[in-house]
Amino acid sequence: MFSIVIPVFNRREKISRALDSCKTVLQSVGGEIILVDDGSTDGVYHVVSKEYESWLCSGLLKFFRLECNKGVCFAKNYGALRSNYPWVIFLDSDDFFLEDAGKFVIENVDLFDK
Repeated sequence: MFSIVIPVFNRREKISRALDSCKTVLQSVGGEIILVDDGSTDGVYHVVSKEYESWLCSGLLKFFRLECNKGVCFAKNYGALRSNYPWVIFLDSDDFFLEDAGKFVIENVDLFDK
């Protein structure tokens, strides 16, 4: 199982694509999504809270808000420290996984164990 950590700063318009692609990957490999809002001022919190309420309630998505911007490295580390799984995948908030990414990870996970 994997934790996908996504740092986000003012990406309200792009975060849904990133999150939706994570769900597809996790259906193959299992795990959680950890979203770390790095002091956004564009309302990304409200978008995620509303659109992904069921994910938040189920535990698929964990959402942490930092009071002020501390930078992408801090946000990634913050998310990784809150991970529940031994493998962490980082995804930028304006990126997304390709449709078969989960299949690739499952087929090649032994490469990561070396």
